[in-house]
Amino acid sequence: MAEVKVYIIDDSAFIRDLLKERLSRDSGIKVVGVAAGPRVAADEIIDLEPDVITLDVEMPDMNGIEFLKTIKTHQGLKKIPVVVLTTSMADQDINASFELGAAGYMVKPLDYKEFIDAVATIARYWQLSELPE
Repeated sequence: MAEVKVYIIDDSAFIRDLLKERLSRDSGIKVVGVAAGPRVAADEIIDLEPDVITLDVEMPDMNGIEFLKTIKTHQGLKKIPVVVLTTSMADQDINASFELGAAGYMVKPLDYKEFIDAVATIARYWQLSELPE
């Protein structure tokens, strides 16, 4: 199976560093990029072609729901599965995430072993899926 490439978007430097460290421990997962917010991420994501994006909802510049809405209409980004990883347990955020095509929604803090397994499973599923052009 191909290596899983992940891109992390979270406004917390602590969370970005923690996720990068934890995900990098798994030999099948490589963090290809990190961003403190969605506005700086879009162009970089296109260039890096990650298999999965992890996305926080609650960010100051542009929230994760707005970013999800944007990328799911972008030709070069819409097929990349997004796992929302946030502290928000609000039904409106959960519902909006799935309505906009999120592949998963996880609430922090979480069990990182389960998170890593979930990200790897989602990425591998999408790698095997026949997606429409």
